[in-house]
Amino acid sequence: MSSRKVWNHVDEQRVSVETTAQLARNGLRIGAGAGGSWPAIAAILEASEARTSRDQLLAQGGAPLLIELGAIHDSESFFAYGSDQRLEGKTFDEGSKVLRLDYALHPHLSGATELVAHFEIRHDRGELKWERQPDGSIRQAPAIDQHVFDGLEAAVTLDVGEFLVVGPSQQAENEYLVGSRFLTQRDAGKRYETLLFITPQPFQSASVRQRR
Repeated sequence: MSSRKVWNHVDEQRVSVETTAQLARNGLRIGAGAGGSWPAIAAILEASEARTSRDQLLAQGGAPLLIELGAIHDSESFFAYGSDQRLEGKTFDEGSKVLRLDYALHPHLSGATELVAHFEIRHDRGELKWERQPDGSIRQAPAIDQHVFDGLEAAVTLDVGEFLVVGPSQQAENEYLVGSRFLTQRDAGKRYETLLFITPQPFQSASVRQRR
């Protein structure tokens, strides 16, 4: 399906004009959806006979939320316009295409959640390395090669009931751009797009309540 109609119901002005233009140039779109806009979006998805799935992901101990969007089994080349507006390419032999979401809760803003999206390639080398922790201790952690695409960070603040929307822009028709590599695929000669609808649901753990 083409995702263009969906974006009629998404507020892309939550992201700065400069960031929106930079994302679009790289084949990406990001915005916020209000709870009341979901019925219209759902109707578009149903009319397009889009395949949908729903997953619940739990962020661990303040760590970023990682959403895997595909694996690299054979070498893949990615091209991106960085913050300096230069087009650069890089080839990866293996790894995972990951949307990383950093987040911060703002109770003073009626429970709003700030999400910062990053697009990156991660490769777990299958071994451990020693890392110094914030408290000064040294512990073993998985050795992970990480490449973050420069200039593609986007921050969106969502009110309670709103959701983050991530999808490809028109420029994603260039199959080598980040947006295409992360959010489109071809099967039997047809091009398919991936749209993500992410609704944060903050909660207070029992251990935190007990400490109060």
